[in-house]
This record gives sequence, C-alpha cells and structure tokens, in this order.
Amino acid sequence: MYSNYRSIISVQGKGFSEAKTQEILRQVLPQLAQLHSMGQVHGAISLDTIFEINNVATLSAPFTSQSANNLTITKDISDLGQVLAELLTGKIGIRDNLDDHCMVSDQTLELITAMMQNSLTSRFRTVTDIQGYSNNVPTPQPAVYPVPAYIPIPTNVQYSQPTQTQDNIRPFFKKNAQTIIAIASGLTMGLVAVGIFLAINNSSKNLQPVAISPEPQVVSTPDPSITVPPQPQTVTTPAPASIQPESIGWIRIGAVRNTSGYAAVGNALISTTQPVTISPMVVPALKDRVITISGVNLRDDAPKPPLYKIGRKVSTLLANQKLQILNLKTFVDNNSSSPYTIVWAEVRLP
Repeated sequence: MYSNYRSIISVQGKGFSEAKTQEILRQVLPQLAQLHSMGQVHGAISLDTIFEINNVATLSAPFTSQSANNLTITKDISDLGQVLAELLTGKIGIRDNLDDHCMVSDQTLELITAMMQNSLTSRFRTVTDIQGYSNNVPTPQPAVYPVPAYIPIPTNVQYSQPTQTQDNIRPFFKKNAQTIIAIASGLTMGLVAVGIFLAINNSSKNLQPVAISPEPQVVSTPDPSITVPPQPQTVTTPAPASIQPESIGWIRIGAVRNTSGYAAVGNALISTTQPVTISPMVVPALKDRVITISGVNLRDDAPKPPLYKIGRKVSTLLANQKLQILNLKTFVDNNSSSPYTIVWAEVRLP
C-alpha cells in the first residue's frame, strides 16, 4: 500500500510533526541528489509526487526529461521547501509565518525559509548544501511532562510513651516555690494599700472645704518679632487598592475531538498539527493553575471568526512556565477540514 502525501494529509486532517518532516526530507534528498548527478531535474516536486511506500518517502520519476542547470536545480530545491512547509502545517500553498500554524524549531524554520527564497542567489544551490545544513538540525525530542513530587508518609513508625516515675512527677509548687511566695506577698501588700486608701477617702469626706483664693495667672504676650513656623499637618494618604496582575496574552493549549465548537472542563486535550502545551492535559477551569510542557507562542489575542487570523506574537513562553487561566475560547476553524475544536486560553503569571 502506498499513497502520496497530499492524500495522507487529507485523510488525517493535519500535518506532520517536525521530527517526521525532517525524516521525510532526509529520505528524499539522496534521491534528488542522484537525479541531479545524472544531469537531470525533477521539475514537478509536490505533495502529489512524493509517496510513502513501506514507511519510506519516495520521489516519483520525473514526468519529462529536463536538463540540470543552476536555474532548474534551484527550482527543485524551492519546490521541495514548499512541500516541507505544507507537511509541517497541513495547509496547502502556505509560504509565510509557518510558526503561526505549527510548533517548529528556529533551525528547521530557517532551513525551509532558505529553500523557498524568491531570490535565486539566496537559496541553497545544491542538494549537498541542504544535506550539510540539515544534518546539523537537531531532531526534536518528546516533551518531558513535569511530575509532581510527593513526600511519602511513614506508616511503620512506632511512638513510645514516656514512663511516669517519681522523678518526673513532681508537684508544681516544689518547682515554683519562690514564685508562689512572691505572688502571695504582692497580693497581701496590694490589699493593705487598698484598705489604707479607702480609710483616707472616708475621712476626707468629713472635712469642711476651705476657700482658697486663686492665684493670678500670668498671660504671656507673643513677641511680634518672633516668627513661629507653621506646624506640619499630617495628611493621611489612602492605601492604594490591591492591583490585580494583568493578562500577559493568549496561548493555544490544544484541541478536543469534536466539531461542536465547545469544550467542557475536564475534557482531554489532544494534539493536532500542534501539540498540547499545558499540564494537566485537560481543559482547565477559570483560575486553574497550569504548567507549560513545551515552548508556546504568546499572542495578543485569540483567533476570531470568520478568518480565524492568529493574533500578533508578543513573546515565546518556555517549558515549565507556571500560568493561571483567566479566560477560554473555543472554535472550529471552518477554513480547514479539521475534525477538532481548538482551545485557546488567556493567561497571567500567578
């Protein structure tokens, strides 16, 4: 059984991973190099002319015989770059902004961009040049999902009770005899003082009041030559209201397997042309805290109908970044045949 890659993409409804795309490139390059070494070019490289036969990407024979020269060789290279872009994104005819539609490393993106350059002088000139560059592009490794650490609780620990003996059972007053005596003495002296005060108070009630002429008060007149500086007034500044951390943008967190345009909290997130980017790998609730499990582009907004154009890229979040969910948007891209509901999340730093 064999099929060309246009049919495969149509059936699976998405493109290929970066690792698979690199594998296809490394399988096709030797076949194209052999054709060029024979003084011929293919002239029609596309998803229709590359087949998967027994899990090996195989370039079909050229439809017509064309002589190899600088112009025709670089056209083969440009056509192959176009195929790689379509394999990665699953979108036919795409040439620009590949990283808006798939997760791809900078090295692979630079390779494909250089292969598709409009300027002939900027493209790779030979297949050997591509092979030398692609051999230095690392194959993406599967993401390692963070596993929360748990502290084991010991279950076989035996606790011993202290033995009560005459040595450790001592009356309280033996340990604190001096303190108790001091407290008792203080209370006694306090009671005596209260009694004396009450006696004096009662005797003072029987005395006749004696008129005492008030002493003249001296009123000071301020010296006009002395300037008294105004006293500073204390101004109470109201405490600022607590500032809530703001949204840092939107990320694509994955997809769910339905075409309703709705994703319930707790539904499993699945990969399409792009991987799931958060852990736990389920649709989160608002205010849930998550962790990124791979690099993900941060956008200023989620895609909106009818064109579902992806928002402006503002940054790239690295793996293991802690985030809090502020909002969710789900939609089915009617511009593609994808059988999935895409899920985007507005996030902030916790």
